[in-house]
Amino acid sequence: MKISLSFLQPWRRTIVFSLLGIVGVLFLGGGAFSWYYRDRVVLHTSLGELALGGLSRDQVAARVAEAASAFEGAGIHLSIAGVSQPIRTESIGFALDVTQAVQNAFAAGHTGSAFAQFRDRIRSLWRATHIDAPVLFDQDALASEISDVADITSTARRDVRLQVKGATARLATDTAVGRVINQEEVMRSVVASLRALDTTPLELTLYDD
Repeated sequence: MKISLSFLQPWRRTIVFSLLGIVGVLFLGGGAFSWYYRDRVVLHTSLGELALGGLSRDQVAARVAEAASAFEGAGIHLSIAGVSQPIRTESIGFALDVTQAVQNAFAAGHTGSAFAQFRDRIRSLWRATHIDAPVLFDQDALASEISDVADITSTARRDVRLQVKGATARLATDTAVGRVINQEEVMRSVVASLRALDTTPLELTLYDD
C-alpha cells in the first residue's frame, strides 16, 4: 500500500519528512550503540570508585582482581581522634569472587528480553549503575576486630567515686563521662568499604557513654 502525503501543504510535508529523518537517525544510532555494547559493560557502570563502563569481560576481571589485590594490601583503617587503627583483611578472611563481579557488571544491558537489553544500554547514556563487590568475610572475626579497637579507643564512664574525709566515707557522682564508639555503626561502615573496595580511612565518632 502506497502512502501519499500530497494532501499536506509543502511546508508541512517538509516538517513530517524532517521528523521522520530524525527518528530514523536516532533509531539507527541507537541500534549501532546497542550493538557495540553487546559484549561490553554498559556506560557509567562502576564498582565503588572503579569505572567499568565499556570494558570486556576479560578486562573487567583483570581490573577487579587488581583492585582487590590493592585493597588486600592496604586493609581498612579506622581513624579515631587522629589515631589510625588498622584492620587487616587476612584477619577477617577477606576474599572476592571475581567471576561473580563480572556477572554483576554485565547484568545491566545484557539480561532480560531483547527490548530490555536495548533499553538499558540506551539508558546508560544518562543513568549510572553502581554495583557492590561480591566479597566474602568472616563477620564474627570482623566484629572481634572492631571490639578490640573499641577496647583501645574507648574510655568507660565511672558511675561513682568514694570520697573519704577523716573517718567518714561517702559516695559521690563522678563528673567524668565515658567516650565510646558505636560498634554497630562501625560495622556498617566497614562492610560498605569492603563492598566498594574503598581504602579511604573511616573517620569514627566517639560518643558520650
